[in-house]
Amino acid sequence: MIENVTIVGMGALGILYGDLMERTLGPGHVRFIAEGERLTRLQQEGAWCNGRKCDFTVTDNTGEEAELLLFAVKMTALDEAMELAAPLVGEDTVILSLLNGVTSEEHIGQTFGPGKILYCVAQGMDAVREDNRLAYTQAGKLYLGLPEEDYFDRGEKLDAVLEFLQRAGVPAEREPGEILHHAQNGCRAFVILQPFGCLPNHVVGRGIAKRLKELTMRTTFVRVSQQLNEIFGKS
Repeated sequence: MIENVTIVGMGALGILYGDLMERTLGPGHVRFIAEGERLTRLQQEGAWCNGRKCDFTVTDNTGEEAELLLFAVKMTALDEAMELAAPLVGEDTVILSLLNGVTSEEHIGQTFGPGKILYCVAQGMDAVREDNRLAYTQAGKLYLGLPEEDYFDRGEKLDAVLEFLQRAGVPAEREPGEILHHAQNGCRAFVILQPFGCLPNHVVGRGIAKRLKELTMRTTFVRVSQQLNEIFGKS
């Protein structure tokens, strides 16, 4: 059972989900890591969420290995973040990326091994950050999944991470959960519309869609992503 989480990046998503987990689990379960001047600044200034001072633990990259490691940085800072986190990645560490887009998981997998990374898409949040202060009304949801053919046997890791996130107060579910729910209640056609094309185009999304069609038989999926301008015309 996962008890603690280590987060790299105190941006909007880092503060949002870090605060949710800290308030739900209590002190000592959420750790942010940084180094140098940034470490000193985060320790001194901290972060605020919806007007509350967050009770975050901020340390360097020494100490116990990470059980669950979350990357919540921008893509341009990912290499530096992975270098920072590397000493804390152990044999049993599980990794999630909260980055936009569909390439960070593969990039992280090349560094730490694909068997450690689960696929994750963050959707629906309305967080706005200004300096170290975050405000939001909708926390959104994390959708987690695996390729149709998982050569690294990550099913137990996925179950453990979902159980931890839900226990920690983070809205999270398997990526095809909503589709299966509606399909089982009579819906037979889905339009998958995502600006980054995660479910329409990613290898995970294609595998999930294939499996969903097998499970729901007559269900039809229309995947729309980068072709929006061609369909609706450029503005």
